[in-house]
Formats: sequence, structure tokens, C-alpha cells
Amino acid sequence: MITESLDTDIIALGRAGHARGEIAAAMGMTLAQVAEREAGDAGFAEAMALAEEAARAWWAGLQREAMTAGARFGLGAWREAVRWRFGAAGGGAARGATAGGAAAGADAAEEPFDILAEFDLPDDGLGPRADGLSRRDDPDACKAADLAAAQKDIVRLTRQIADLNEELHDARIHKENIESDDYRDDYDDDDD
Repeated sequence: MITESLDTDIIALGRAGHARGEIAAAMGMTLAQVAEREAGDAGFAEAMALAEEAARAWWAGLQREAMTAGARFGLGAWREAVRWRFGAAGGGAARGATAGGAAAGADAAEEPFDILAEFDLPDDGLGPRADGLSRRDDPDACKAADLAAAQKDIVRLTRQIADLNEELHDARIHKENIESDDYRDDYDDDDD
């Protein structure tokens, strides 16, 4: 049973997506000290387990939240970050890892795993291909979409640069007027 406020803080860190090492650092402990305390304190061990589950949920939610918000989401980067944090299956950060975070062996990431959750993500509105996959699964379609987005960014940035060049030109003329011998400070006190 969780009773200490420290346990509540640990779970809150997990809910923010923090990994074991980050939680240990926030408590001023090493990973070895955390493991030692988990072995001797059931409440602390429960808090760490709940924090790890909360961190997995936070990472899983990133993809859904980005898609709901309509944001572009780097699925490959997300997948690799989850794989790095929780192992190849996403089933556990400690699977095949030592206290220092290194894999215990080359086969550690290849262990069979239990499916913790299945996600049915909507497609991108283009409809599925004949094989049932999203059109975004096609590397050429992804490249074309990314190329179109990059071109759109170039057009937007080119417009911004043109606007800034105009402002820069006006500022240079204003500076030249100030530096000229004919410049008159309009803020003189003429009311005297």
C-alpha cells in the first residue's frame, strides 16, 4: 500500500513520462539504491512499478494526442524512443537491462512478449490501400507528403523573409535620416 508522500511524487514523475533513471536522480539516488530500496520496501516497490506503468501510458498517449491535435508526428522517432526506454516490445525498461542501462545480451530485446495494448489508429483520410495498409505506410507516399510540407514551409518562410527585408529597408532609411545633418529631433520641448 502506498503511504508516503515520496511514493506519490514517484508516481507523479512517472505520469510525466520520466524513466527510472530520471526518477532516481530526482530522489537523489542511484539506480542501485532504488533497486535496494525496492527489495526492502514493498510500498516503494509498488510506487516504482506504478510509475513505470504511468510512464508507458504517457509515451503511448503522445502519439494519440499528436494525432488528435492534428500535429505532424515523427512515428519512427517515437517508436525508437519507446524501444530505447522500454525494450523492443515496449514491455519493460528493465527487460534485459543492467543497472547502468546497457542490454545484458544481444538476445535480450528478442524475448517473446505479452501484448499490453493494441491500438486501432485511424488512417490519414486517404483511405486504405488494396492490401489494407494506410497509404502513409508507403515510403513513396510519405516522401511525397513530406516534400509537399517542406515546399509549403519554404513558401511561408520566403514570404516572411520578404516582409522582414522590407522592414529592414525601412529601418535603414530611418537610420540614415537620423544620421543626416538635416535630422531634427521632433521630441524637443517646444512648449516652453
